[in-house]
Order: sequence, then structure tokens, then C-alpha cells
Amino acid sequence: MPQRIVFYFIAFVVLASLVYYGFSRWQDSRLKVDLWTLVPETAAFVVETNNHSELREHLEETALWESFSLLPVTQRFQENMAMLDSVAPGNQRLDRFLDKKNILTSIHVLGKTDVEFVYYIPVVSVGEHRFLRTLTENIVKSPAFTEQSREYQGMLLTDVTNTQLGTSFTYFSYHNNIILSASPVLVEEIVRRINRGKLTSIAADYKKVNYLSQADVYANVFVNYRALPDLLGLFVQEDLMPQVRYLSSFCRNAMLELKLDRNKLFLNGFSNPETLEGSFQAQLHPSKPRPLEIKLLLPTRTAMLMHFG
Repeated sequence: MPQRIVFYFIAFVVLASLVYYGFSRWQDSRLKVDLWTLVPETAAFVVETNNHSELREHLEETALWESFSLLPVTQRFQENMAMLDSVAPGNQRLDRFLDKKNILTSIHVLGKTDVEFVYYIPVVSVGEHRFLRTLTENIVKSPAFTEQSREYQGMLLTDVTNTQLGTSFTYFSYHNNIILSASPVLVEEIVRRINRGKLTSIAADYKKVNYLSQADVYANVFVNYRALPDLLGLFVQEDLMPQVRYLSSFCRNAMLELKLDRNKLFLNGFSNPETLEGSFQAQLHPSKPRPLEIKLLLPTRTAMLMHFG
């Protein structure tokens, strides 16, 4: 009898542990994450879209896309997307998976010479989880790709290499979200950011701003003026960079709405002033007003006075 009680007790403890573990995993998977809190502070731009296909189709009709598509990072992205789409399961192509959801794209400068993107993609349904699982299985089976998984600070990272193009990307899953980039350095930076805890949004100043709820708005565009000079430095001569950095210090950040009208692009929104000492904004800070005593000496027939003080 005592042996049977001990056996039942051990079985109960094991069963309770399994239930608790399963519940914890389920609760973690249900936890909603603000993707803005995962974006590193080094991002020069962050673009949030909720209609990927429509934005891409409209951009492809503009002259801006002709210039943007010539960038190596854009060409690599298009080539990888085409290869991934070729192994996507059934008729559920990547465009369908990416469409009609809020996706973040952060733009970073690495090593003062390269532009890299990070994509933050929510997985919102059981069907999408099934699609991703089948896609990863097809990648493993495809001779066009090689896949290797590794652990980094408690996160399982997967490196996928396109053997035909010689390009690669790294991704990991975090609370029903996929974080993906061609730069493993940026992915690892995001993992370190998560492990530090107490995540704060890079766009915390604009928490209540969402232009996507308005008609004809294609994206929210966050501008980090403190990182913007590094991006502009890729296109501007070095001797002009001191002026670029100084002018960029007029604002700290901005949240803009993106609208497209045929071949025109419109950005409109709000900016916050830079508060650092020595910035352009600090130089323009209003000083204490002083009376214009020269008025006492002016003739009564003075029609106009120009004063530079």
C-alpha cells in the first residue's frame, strides 16, 4: 500500500510538472510583443506598413523605385524572396503571408559602408504557423539552400544560405514573431536587447500616433536624426559631413506619414527638437528678450527698420 501511494504521488508530481510546463509555454506563445521595442537604437529609419503588396506595387511605378532597386541590398532581397517563393508550399505564396499585417522594417548602417535591413513579421494564426513550418521543411529539402541552427544567449538562431546566389539571412522566432535580417550582427544585437529586459520603444514619443488608420496612408515612417548622418554619409562627400551632422541635430526624431500619388512621394508629421548641448536646435533656443532702445532715437518719419541683434 505505501509503495502504491508513493507511485501515485510521483505520477501526480510528474503530471503536474508537465501541465505547468505546457501552460507556461502556451502562455509565453500568447504573449503579445510590441515590435517597436525590439528595434535597436541604431536604426536610422523604421517603416511600418499594413499593406505590403499595395505599397510595393505603387512604389514600382515610381522613379524612386528605379533608383532604390539599384542598391545591392535591394537586389539581394529581391533575389532571396524569389528563391524563397519558389519553395513556398502550395499556392500560399510569400506575398499572401506578408500581406494585411503590420510589418516593421528597420534600416541600419554597418561599418560606415553598408546598409542593412531588419524585418519584424508577426505570425497571427495557426495557418501561418503551418505555412512557416512547411516552408522551413522545404528549405531544408531544396538543393538551393543550406540551413544551420545555433544557440545565441538562449535564443535559437537559424542561418539560411542561398548556395546559388551566395547570399544568406538569419532569423529567429520570438513570441509569435519572426525577426529576420541578412546581417547576423543585427539579429544578435536584437537578442542581446531582449535579454537585457525592460524593453522600450524607439518611438515611445509617438505611442499614440498611427497614420495607418487614415485613408491613402501607406506607412508610418520613424526618423532617428541621431543615426541619420551615418546613412547620408553613404551618399555625401566627407568634407560636407560636419554640416550634415550639424543640420541633423535640429531634431531628435520624427514620425511621418507616407503617401504616394503617382510619381510623387509625400511625408508629413511631427518632429521632436534635439535637446543635446551644442546641437543646432540648442543654438536656436530663444534667449531672454531685451528692449530695443534704438526706437527712442528713430525719427517719426521712419517707414521701416531692419534690426539684426
